[in-house]
Amino acid sequence: MLFRSGVVVRNVGIRVRGRASRSATKPGLVIDFNRYVNGQTFLGLKSLVLDNNWQDPSMMHERLSMLVFGRMGIAAPRETYARLYIGADKEYLGVYSIVEAIDKAFLLRTLQESDGHLYEYKNLDPYHFEDRDQDLRWFADRFEPRTHESESTWSLYSPIKDLVRTINVQSSERMLDELPEYLDLRQVATLLAVQNVLSQKDGLVGVFGMANFYLYRYQSKRMFQFIPWDQDLAFDDMTLGPTDRLDTNILTARMWDTPALRELYLDALARAQRVIDEPAECDTSEGVRGCTWLERQVDVAYGQIRDAVYADPAVPYAPEAFEQAVDVLRTFGTQRGAVLGPFMQQFAPATVVR
Repeated sequence: MLFRSGVVVRNVGIRVRGRASRSATKPGLVIDFNRYVNGQTFLGLKSLVLDNNWQDPSMMHERLSMLVFGRMGIAAPRETYARLYIGADKEYLGVYSIVEAIDKAFLLRTLQESDGHLYEYKNLDPYHFEDRDQDLRWFADRFEPRTHESESTWSLYSPIKDLVRTINVQSSERMLDELPEYLDLRQVATLLAVQNVLSQKDGLVGVFGMANFYLYRYQSKRMFQFIPWDQDLAFDDMTLGPTDRLDTNILTARMWDTPALRELYLDALARAQRVIDEPAECDTSEGVRGCTWLERQVDVAYGQIRDAVYADPAVPYAPEAFEQAVDVLRTFGTQRGAVLGPFMQQFAPATVVR
């Protein structure tokens, strides 16, 4: 496998990935550098994901979302773009997003430890943190271990069951006393705020139940942390309000109903909006114009991938759809704050987005 840097990595494992985004013509892929050669890495990575952006005509939702998470202090994978060529004739397969894998290398880089328990959440059916007195096998089906895979079912899943039971306690006072042992509630409020500012319909309070996250339990602790993943359905609805769908999830509903946690969320919401609204300069053929940070990131990505997208033989969208989707993102960058303003004025006048 030849990369632009001139580094050749041979004998790698490749497998198809994705559910709704699966495609026979432009498959999403996972590249495993040490599958057949123990300890082999590429630029320090044991694996990486090639995302086909099958559900996103702009091909930018993932990258923009992760940039915002990073600016808000949330551990999130790094992303960039690549042209993918395959076979001896180097046939052009199209534009892909290179996504950093959520693994021990990622954990060490972002959380400064990697020996805890990492799980990938599988959305098998709509679930919203309800306590149904599930047995541990129920959790095992939905929280796939990515570390400590050989540990007992009890060791892997009883802490998750304890987390769910604590989320479901009836008293807000008791929840405030007990839940910080399991979750950094400021981190949860921030992740939730970013997803709602970016109109993510398939996240923690998704329309299909919780989806698209990893869960990490710190070494020798009960403390968990959410790690965002697969955000290509962000930027879905310009009109989404900051309280929409909060009542569909037990955790987020309890946070909204608890004044101290509601304040954490509203503060994070205002900070996230300020991040995407931050003034920037955008270059155009007519000169330099003022714009927001989000618009600037759209323009940067557009300049990187436009020609490659137009030449992409497998992209399921016409060039006009790509251009239209990019324009929607630019509009999002200029108008989202105005949409959120009335909601913030109603719920938190002191933190209203201006």
